[in-house]
Amino acid sequence: MKKISDAMSDFRKMNTTLSGNVLNQDLNFDSEVHRRLLSIFQPGDFYFFVYNLNRSEFDFVSPEIETVLGYKREDATISLILSNAHPEDLPYFLNFENKVVEFFKQLRPDQILKYKVRYDYRIRRPDGEYVRILHQLITLDFDQQHGGILRTLGVHTDITHFKKEGKLVNISLWN
Repeated sequence: MKKISDAMSDFRKMNTTLSGNVLNQDLNFDSEVHRRLLSIFQPGDFYFFVYNLNRSEFDFVSPEIETVLGYKREDATISLILSNAHPEDLPYFLNFENKVVEFFKQLRPDQILKYKVRYDYRIRRPDGEYVRILHQLITLDFDQQHGGILRTLGVHTDITHFKKEGKLVNISLWN
């Protein structure tokens, strides 16, 4: 079984590959607008985040993470998420992310905003219970010249009440 530090290293390499190692620019957006829009489309409790691929860290995490996962917003890191992924799901998670990297690397810059990534996996809450999360991502910010993805907008929706057991949903790339 892969160690968390190895998984994190692999994940960072994938992020750097997909971002094209372009320098970050500050991103401004109104989180209340995003929260209201997202609530219309979600089948359960959710939180959203802006993920910075160059730094392999969150630029923003909505406060609802505490309701969904039980972790405080200020404690939210990619390392926390990966270290609490169900041990059986972590290899699938990394495989899905690798497929995403390969897929997006083949796209022209004008195609990047046309796709959405989604799959599900389990994350352990502080109380030891696992929550099945529908993980959805769209590209929020990218280098238009080279196509490197800089930031993604992600939504984690608790779908435990829909799917407690069973295999993970395979990766879906929506156009």
